[in-house]
Amino acid sequence: ALDANNISTQVYHALIENVNKNLDSFHRYLDIKRRMLGVDQLYYYDLYAPTVKGIDADFEYDKAKAMILAAMQPLGEDYVNILDEAFKNRWIDAYPTPGKRSGAYSSGSAYDVHPYILLNYNNLYNDVSTLAHELGHTMQSYLSNKTQPFQTADYPIFVAEVASTLNEILLFNDTYNKTTD
Repeated sequence: ALDANNISTQVYHALIENVNKNLDSFHRYLDIKRRMLGVDQLYYYDLYAPTVKGIDADFEYDKAKAMILAAMQPLGEDYVNILDEAFKNRWIDAYPTPGKRSGAYSSGSAYDVHPYILLNYNNLYNDVSTLAHELGHTMQSYLSNKTQPFQTADYPIFVAEVASTLNEILLFNDTYNKTTD
């Protein structure tokens, strides 16, 4: 797996070392989450359970669009303009419909066509974050296809998660910095 993604063993070992170095903090977080949920044992699905009751935040799609475009400003005007084009020109199949596949995906494998995003948007903050994440994949595919020949435009999943995670971090930081409550 490392060779196919052109990842050196040094990078792999650094990743494992840093994960191990921060396990105590992660375990502490999980224990706090468990206690906040009032359960004896935490399961994987509990990680997505809300810990604060009584907050009814509704992130309508247009609000999500505005939040994402604002949060991506550090990446430059060209980047934001392409994102805006994606919203305006229906690159995104956002809403749940009967028979639609669950999850969220960005498909940028058609070289001469802009990427498409499929997700099931339900007006939750997690949906805003997921949309920002998928737009990161979309932008990576779009820009790679625009600037590289077909033979070298593709990229491994390890690299793909960098752009998508960056978008999530920018969204979180922008939202956090604008929060007053």
